[in-house]
Amino acid sequence: MHMSPRTLVIDLDGTLLTPTFTISARDLEALRTARSAGLRVIIATGRPRTSVKNLLEHLGCADYFVCSNGGAVFDEKLDEPEYIFEFPPPHVARVINISRSTSTALAVYTPKNWYVEQRSSAVILEISRSGSRPTILKNISSAPRPAIKAMFISPTHEFVRVEKFLTEQLATMARWFYSYPEYLEIMPLGSGKMQALEFLFDKHGLSWGEVIAIGDGDNDVEMLKKAGTGVAMSNATANARAAASMLTGSNSESGVAQALKKILRSEDD
Repeated sequence: MHMSPRTLVIDLDGTLLTPTFTISARDLEALRTARSAGLRVIIATGRPRTSVKNLLEHLGCADYFVCSNGGAVFDEKLDEPEYIFEFPPPHVARVINISRSTSTALAVYTPKNWYVEQRSSAVILEISRSGSRPTILKNISSAPRPAIKAMFISPTHEFVRVEKFLTEQLATMARWFYSYPEYLEIMPLGSGKMQALEFLFDKHGLSWGEVIAIGDGDNDVEMLKKAGTGVAMSNATANARAAASMLTGSNSESGVAQALKKILRSEDD
């Protein structure tokens, strides 16, 4: 039986954000129209809260934010987290030791901030992409708790040794993936966008059959598969496209607005 959509879950990079990390006027209007029509809008992103806050705080386009690939959930005020999945401190310590052994820059993320030891060229790249600045510490081991994810930032060729150490030391404790060729993200096992979304769905009595999910990356595959309507951008990975029930335009073509116009119009017919 067809279920009318009540919730919109949408990714940021490669989806709502254009290649220049802005939101098109068409997409922003489409989100506001969806909220006016009664849909609960949830942003689900790998970006940390500081970046999301700088980008979206005053746009009035979402009800909830799943940040850091599911490490924390915030309401529309982006103030205090409603949900946290902590990276156990002993496991974070192992990640830090791997960064020392491989001389690879490391960022550690808490629900509200991110931390590095120096402003290397790789870190400056992340500052420009995220639009947020880290706190610089003399020793990243002193970053406050709870940590929710870590990220190696380095030229790609240096990750061969990093992944070898991760496999040897953290294979049963963490998972890792590339969000950009220069970014290797590390998350505790059991943490992810889906787990954070399940928290919100349980809280509000939501059903996946009533969800429109829009994304482009491999970290969106689970929600695209489970949603009543899973939409992949034309610039999406092969895995994301295969998981979706429909395709839309790219993030440079206001693909979000295209999809929502089509889906919501069909609901009115």
